[in-house]
Amino acid sequence: MLNHAVIAGRLTRDPEIRDVGETQVCNFTIATSEKFKDKNGEQVEKPCFMDLVAWGRNAENIHKFMKKGQEHHFVCKIKMDKWLDETTQKNRTAIKFEVIQWSFGNNPREDSGSGDDYVPNRTREAETKKKTVPNPFF
Repeated sequence: MLNHAVIAGRLTRDPEIRDVGETQVCNFTIATSEKFKDKNGEQVEKPCFMDLVAWGRNAENIHKFMKKGQEHHFVCKIKMDKWLDETTQKNRTAIKFEVIQWSFGNNPREDSGSGDDYVPNRTREAETKKKTVPNPFF
C-alpha cells in the first residue's frame, strides 16, 4: 500500500538542523491554504500548517537551500506517533511528514556571491510554457 503525500507550501521559518548520531535531521514548518467561498459568497482563505522532517542528505540540502517564505514542493511519507502524556494522563497523537523528495517552487533568489548555493531562477519563457507535473511515483 502506498503511503505518500504530495505537499506544496511556503516555509514559515528557516529550517533547523541538528546532528543525531552519525546523520542529521532537519525540522521545518510549511504553510498551505485552502481557498473557498463562505455561505455569504465571500472568498475565504484558511491556512494549514504542517511540520516536516528530513534526514541525512535531504536534511543537509533543505537546510542549505531553503529559507523562510520560499515555496517548495515535497513528497512525504506520513507517520503517526502515539503516546501517553505523563502529566495529563491523556493519549496524544502527532502526524508527521517525513520528506522523501523535494523540489524548488517559484522562488526568485538573490545571488549571495558564492557559487556553491546557486539555485537557477526560472525564466519568463519557462513560466509561459504549459506546466507539467512529473509523477513522483514512477
